[in-house]
Amino acid sequence: MEQEKYSGKLKYYFSIPIGCNDEANGYGAKWDRKIKHWYVPAGIDLKPFIEKRWKRLSNEEVTNAAKGNEEMDELRKSLNIDFPFPNDSHKQLSISEFKKSRGR
Repeated sequence: MEQEKYSGKLKYYFSIPIGCNDEANGYGAKWDRKIKHWYVPAGIDLKPFIEKRWKRLSNEEVTNAAKGNEEMDELRKSLNIDFPFPNDSHKQLSISEFKKSRGR
């Protein structure tokens, strides 16, 4: 089977399960902090992502994720909330790390 590589200027976004972040990173995926999803940059082999059956996000899903995150950021600012929500990062805080970040 010929390897499928993404060679365009746009990115392929995937929904990667939390426990698979390191694996996705090892395959060459990058974390998009604004969209809060993993993407495959140009020139990276898509085969491992497809074989893992990780869901490729549609353009509409990516757009909705970006809008939702912008709305969440605005809400946090208006409420003066400074701590991360669980989906703010591809790495989640443990309870003890969270308490330390809140000064407890």
